[in-house]
Amino acid sequence: MVAKAATQTLEKQYQKLTATVAAANATNAALVNENKALSRRDSTLQQQRAQEEKDEVSLNLQLENLTTAYNALEDTNKAILNEKLVLTTNLKSLTQQLAIQTNKKNGAESEEK
Repeated sequence: MVAKAATQTLEKQYQKLTATVAAANATNAALVNENKALSRRDSTLQQQRAQEEKDEVSLNLQLENLTTAYNALEDTNKAILNEKLVLTTNLKSLTQQLAIQTNKKNGAESEEK
């Protein structure tokens, strides 16, 4: 009887251990699958990051080009404003000279009459 009880106890322990091993195997398989999924996700994220870095370099280059173009436009605008000032000054001077000549001409014509 004792041998039978001992055998039954051992069989129950064996079944529990078998179930525990099966559960451990299932957990391990799930962890392996999760690891594969995480590895795929990591690969995707690395590709995205690489693309983001390329985009960042491209955007920085575009910003640099825009800044250069803006500075060139600012310089051009200053040059245009300076040229406008020169032309305005010249126009004022020519207008004054024309007025003087007109006054002289009108004065000369008045003296002739």
